[in-house]
Amino acid sequence: ETDTDPSDLDTNEIAQQFAAAMQSGTTPAPPGGGGGSASAALPAAFTSHRLTQTGGSVIYLQTSGDDFTIEIRDASNGLGIKQIKDKVQYFEDLPRQGEQGFIVQVAGDPVTSFGSYYVEFESDTIPVWKEAALPGIDNQLDGATLPHTLVNTATNAFTWDEVTWATRDVGDDDTNSFPSFIGETINDVFFTESRLAFLSGESVLMSQAGEFFNFFRTTTTALVDGDPIDVGTNHTKVSILRYAIPYQEQLLLFSDQTQFRLTKGDILSPATVGIDPITEYESSIDAKPAAVGNFVFFAVEKSDFASMREYFVSNDSERNDAREITGHVPRFLPSGISRIAGSSNEDVLVIQSEGGAANELFTYKFFWSGQNKVQSAWSKWTFPDVDKILGFDFIRSTLYLVVKRGDGIH
Repeated sequence: ETDTDPSDLDTNEIAQQFAAAMQSGTTPAPPGGGGGSASAALPAAFTSHRLTQTGGSVIYLQTSGDDFTIEIRDASNGLGIKQIKDKVQYFEDLPRQGEQGFIVQVAGDPVTSFGSYYVEFESDTIPVWKEAALPGIDNQLDGATLPHTLVNTATNAFTWDEVTWATRDVGDDDTNSFPSFIGETINDVFFTESRLAFLSGESVLMSQAGEFFNFFRTTTTALVDGDPIDVGTNHTKVSILRYAIPYQEQLLLFSDQTQFRLTKGDILSPATVGIDPITEYESSIDAKPAAVGNFVFFAVEKSDFASMREYFVSNDSERNDAREITGHVPRFLPSGISRIAGSSNEDVLVIQSEGGAANELFTYKFFWSGQNKVQSAWSKWTFPDVDKILGFDFIRSTLYLVVKRGDGIH
């Protein structure tokens, strides 16, 4: 039995001796005295040092070469020294101190099926383990291939530019995957409940709530209500979603042959969202439906001519239906409907068709008296001094057109 200086049992002191020994190639003296014996030095590909900036009893090994394996044994059944490389089972297995920028995977709890995640040690201010992404993983969306912004910078001055999209800061391809619009076509862009949203393929994708340009989760340790949404249709048919139309506190989704409704709970979140089919009507993929008052109007192509339908929810049965409003003029609208605009103030639709002349628009005037439609009138407007109508829309009760004439754009 010998007396031992308490400082010899200090873990910081022991770690410092081990680090020095590995660098010099000697075995450190055991607590209580005794000399060390010669041993092999640390391989040249490694550098090691005690974390003096944190004051912890941690030795950090770093290699400039290939991957390596490490095995540590102690006389306390593995309780005296812990090694951490790539992953640990529980967050509690991590030391209180670490190396700045060191990333490790927390494998999770196999009993509760709690998923794995990554943490990185930061010591800039308060030493802390912070959730991180898998090292080396691709974490950036390509702004050149995504929607751009048009920003009003001054009177009659605008800037067209790429968006700086948020990066993937946590997780990996399994726990925080890229949005499903990557590699696909974005068919429609809209806003709903403080989210920027896209239709792509058979899916609806929405940004993080209040963060329009973030389509990645901010943590993988919990599903947060404000997390981005990526949800697909629930249908037996292949249903490529073309357009999203806000309608009576709902969001209607149009595919070529089916209409869907976005469902949610009390709040719109990844845990409550869903897409349910509600009606089966063919619709044109070229013209976005127009919501006007209590109705949504959409086009249907029929060989040489087109028809229009008036989508509504029946008050007596809450049943969704779509009546044809061109039944009395089946050969009036030429095929190739390309744009629909409407004014609820004037109860009117304005329609453009690629099958018609480039300088003409078709109009539908309707009027309801209670439950009865007392006017359902079609007409055509022709603009003789216009070469081509490039675009149009209503602002309040006024229809504005962008047209091409011989002397330029007006």
